[in-house]
Amino acid sequence: MPYDVLILSTGSSYLAPFKNDGMQTTAEERKAEFDAVRTKVKEAESILVVGGGPNGVENAAYLKEFHPEK
Repeated sequence: MPYDVLILSTGSSYLAPFKNDGMQTTAEERKAEFDAVRTKVKEAESILVVGGGPNGVENAAYLKEFHPEK
């Protein structure tokens, strides 16, 4: 299945950009990570969310709310 962005939402054990990976980062560095993800999502023509649990449903709902055309 072709896609531009893949979001794996298979549970709560995941790393950056959604959770800090344990390394000390500044607020500016975290913001830059989030901004990079937002840019990828904005530019994507399609998005595939894998996982139908709470994380997958939450991510899909946010995507649909902010990008209903995707």
